[in-house]
Parts: sequence; structure tokens; C-alpha cells
Amino acid sequence: MGARPPIKVHRRARDLPSRIDLEVPDSHNAADAAILIAHRKFLDSAIDVLRTGPREMDKPSQFVLVALAVRVIQRAAAAHTLCVQGYGTEASPLLRAMLSALASVIYVAEENSDSRALAFMADETRIAKKRLPRLRDQGLLTDDEAQRFLDETTRFNIERIAHYEALGIPTDAPNHGSRTWHGYARDEQFFGAIGLKLWYDSFYASLSEDSHGSVWSVFKEMKSLALGDVTFGPHYEGTRFAVSSSYAFVTRCLNELDRALGLNQHATTAETMRLALARGS
Repeated sequence: MGARPPIKVHRRARDLPSRIDLEVPDSHNAADAAILIAHRKFLDSAIDVLRTGPREMDKPSQFVLVALAVRVIQRAAAAHTLCVQGYGTEASPLLRAMLSALASVIYVAEENSDSRALAFMADETRIAKKRLPRLRDQGLLTDDEAQRFLDETTRFNIERIAHYEALGIPTDAPNHGSRTWHGYARDEQFFGAIGLKLWYDSFYASLSEDSHGSVWSVFKEMKSLALGDVTFGPHYEGTRFAVSSSYAFVTRCLNELDRALGLNQHATTAETMRLALARGS
């Protein structure tokens, strides 16, 4: 197989609109409005940090870490939009997804980064082989569509993995009793192994419960029904928790990238965000 050229990343204008283009409704109280404005500036700065990354990613760890960071920040932007529109209490699935991606960032950046990144990439084929037939069997994909998606997924990652392994980078094969790419069967085990047990207890477990249809997630609705006061639409609640969680996850993500890839953080913007949260407390 011929040498595959490094992946080139094109820098374009900022993907998100500026703070000026995104007004905060008057329905927010002053503290929440200040937090949202600071969070918006923080996300803009986080995107600028990613744009200082390597233009040619000749290592699998660079490719995977930046891709995961893009995912974290994109989900943060979506959670921010929900908060602005008054749906902060509905941001739990997005925050959970951010923390899950962050855990992968920390694990890859921790050690043996290139081999762990290849294990992450290789897992795509396992997931595709598991999911696509189910979608096909439910009539959501035709046989041809399912096979085409599987072929595209397999080709995209396997070719890259083969390229890197030919350069002497082996795919990590952890032995922690599970077939997951990191080797841990349960999220709690995984988070504990990478030093995130506190965040698992403080954030992940609660966000997971809130993302599911359990009694925990519908307690507010049951209470409203009992009081005969059910309202739909924006409630302008949960902004501070959602934004402070997003800030914590994105900041840790940027710290990990800075350590692994040598990116330059915009510390002054992060400090503005921190002070806004302090004033709102």
C-alpha cells in the first residue's frame, strides 16, 4: 500500500456566529444573561484554539483528539442554544455526550496515544457491523444503503489504520475484560481508570439518568401534574448548571489538547467565563 499523505485541515472563518448575532431573551434574569454572554465568548475562543492546531495531522492521535474536541465544542454550542432559548433543563443528553467524548480525549491523551487512537478508529467497524443490520431490519435502510455505509466506514478507517501500522504504530489491544476499544465494560470503571470518578458521580451518572425515561427524569413533570400546573415551552431554568458544566468540560478538553498537541489556550477568555459564573453564584 502506498504512503497515505497526512490529513490536511482547512481553516475557514469561525463556524459559529458572533455574540452580536445571538441575542439573549429578556426572559433570562441578569445573572443568567451574563453567564450566557460569557459562555458564548468562551466557545468562540475555544474554536479559535482548535484553529491553531496542526494543519497536517501525520499522527493518529492528532486526528482523533482534534475530532473529539470538535465534537465536544459542537455539542457545547447546541447546549448553549437550548439555554438561550429557555430550554436549559433539556440539555442533559448533550452534556452527557460531551463528557463521554471528553473521557475518550483524556484516555487517548494519557499515554500510548497513537496506539489508543488507532483502537478508537478501529471500533467504528465493530459499531457499524452491529448497528447497520438492525437499521436495515427495521426498514430504515435498504440492503444497498446498509452495505454502502458499511463499506464506506470500513474503508475510511481500515485504510488509515493499515497506513499507520505500516509505519510501526500498533493498534492498542487493552485487556480489561471487555471488547470495548478501551477495554472497560462499564462507564464507571472507565471513568475511574482515567481519574474521572468524581465527575462520574457528580455529572455523568446524573446526566445519564436524566437522559433516560426513568422516574428521575420525569419527576418534575409528575410534580407538575400533581399540582395541576403543566406548562410546555421554555421555562428559562437550568441555565447555570448547563453552562457551568459545558465550561468545565470544554476547558478540560482544551487542557488535554494543549498538553498532547501543544495548542495555545485563550486563558483570558476562560477567566472571563469563570468570573461570570462566580458573579452569578
